[in-house]
Amino acid sequence: MQLAQLPGLDTEQILRLRAAGIGNCQQLLRASKRQERLQILVRATDLPAETLRALVRRAELSQIRGVGPTTLAHLFAVGVDSLAALASQEPEVLQAQIQQATARPPNLA
Repeated sequence: MQLAQLPGLDTEQILRLRAAGIGNCQQLLRASKRQERLQILVRATDLPAETLRALVRRAELSQIRGVGPTTLAHLFAVGVDSLAALASQEPEVLQAQIQQATARPPNLA
């Protein structure tokens, strides 16, 4: 998945990551695998470490089979922004939250 498809990532962050050679989730995960590597990325992008950690958590979600940009956006919309947050959810409750958050009003035109 491309970085631009991660929810909550702004254009400036994307540009800084691309300038550091990070264009997709796989590259972000590889570049931040260890604390030392994350610190190198912090210096290269001038992004706060906590911002990068949050992006890494979202990138980890994108690695789940069947989770694409739309599903990831739905999860993010209901507050699921990490594997730990996903694991703590009851499936039925999560499904109801996503349905409520993504429900479209009827077209009355």
